[in-house]
Amino acid sequence: MMILWGMTGCGSRKEPTPDGDSQNQMLDGPGMVYTPEDQTPFAGTWRDADSIVVLEIEGQGAYERSRIKASAGGEPAFEAEIWVHAAGNVRLTQDHKEIPPPEPFRTLTFNTAANAFVAYLASEEILLLKKEKKDGALEDSFKLSGAPNPNGDYVRDGDGMFYTPENQAPFAGTWQSRDGSIVMKVERSGGPDKKSQMRLLVNGETDFEAEMWVYSTGHVELSRGKEKLSISGTFCDLRFSTVENAFYGYLTGNRGTIWLTKDGAECGEKDVIHAEQPRQPEQSTEAWVCLGCKTENTGKFCTECGALRPAACGKCGWQPADGKLSIYCPECGSRLK
Repeated sequence: MMILWGMTGCGSRKEPTPDGDSQNQMLDGPGMVYTPEDQTPFAGTWRDADSIVVLEIEGQGAYERSRIKASAGGEPAFEAEIWVHAAGNVRLTQDHKEIPPPEPFRTLTFNTAANAFVAYLASEEILLLKKEKKDGALEDSFKLSGAPNPNGDYVRDGDGMFYTPENQAPFAGTWQSRDGSIVMKVERSGGPDKKSQMRLLVNGETDFEAEMWVYSTGHVELSRGKEKLSISGTFCDLRFSTVENAFYGYLTGNRGTIWLTKDGAECGEKDVIHAEQPRQPEQSTEAWVCLGCKTENTGKFCTECGALRPAACGKCGWQPADGKLSIYCPECGSRLK
C-alpha cells in the first residue's frame, strides 16, 4: 500500500435535468449525471510524503470545471477534467465523456473523513493523497475520524501505511440494485473483524464469489484463500460509500455505475448507464467492376458514375453480367430470390 497526494478539477455548470431536479443533479453528456458539489476545496497540490505521485488541480470556481494533472515518478501520467462527488466518487472526463483513470491508476476516490484522495494502482498498491499547504508541507497525516492511533492490531503494508480493523458485521446482509436484477449476498464467517463471504448474482445466476473485506477508506478487498483478486464478470471494480452506506460497482467495458443498497434502501446517488454504440456494418473490401463505366471499386457505390454495386450470390460470389439476379445461382444452385 502506498500513499499519494494530488490535485483535482471538475466539469462546468450544466443545465438542470428534464425532471426539474436541478438542485440535486447536473448533466455532463448523455447518461452522465453529476451532483453540484462545490469543487473549490479540491484545488491545489496533492501528493504523497515522498512526492512519488503528484496531482495538481486547477479550479475554475465553485461548481465549475477543474483540470487535473497527474504525474508519477516525476513523469506526466495524464491530464483530464475532474469532478468530485459528495459520496467520494471521482469522475474524470474529456470532452464531456467519462474516461477511466489511465495507467498507473486503476481507481481514484476521495475519502471525506480523511480529507484525502485514495488512489488504487494497477499494481494493487493503494496510495493516500494529502493536500500540500502553502509552506510546502503536507496536511495532517492520514487518520480517519474517530480511529485510534496505529498499534499492533493494524494491518500494515509499508511504513506509515495501514488499514484499520473495521467491524465487518454491518456489511452482512443482502445488497441489491434498484431494479433487483443484481443482488449481492454477504455472509459473516466469524467475528466482527473477520472477512466475509460475498456472492454476486445477476438475474438469479451466480456471477462472482469471493472472500471480502471492506475498509474505512471505501476500498473493497477480495480474495480466494490467501490470493488477492479483482472482481470480474458484470463488475470490473467494487467499492463502498460510507456517505450513502451502499456499495457501487463499475460495469465492465466502461458501461456505467450501479449502486447496491441494503435491502433495497434509498440511495442519493443515481445509477449511470452508458448507451452502447450501435455496431457499424463491416464494409466489404472485395473489388468489383462497374457494369456501366467499367471502373474497379471496393465500396458500395461506383466512384466514377455512382452506380450501385450489382447484386451477387452470397455463397459463391457469382455476379450476373447484366446486374439482374436469377432465382437460382447458376454456379452453386443457391436460391437468390
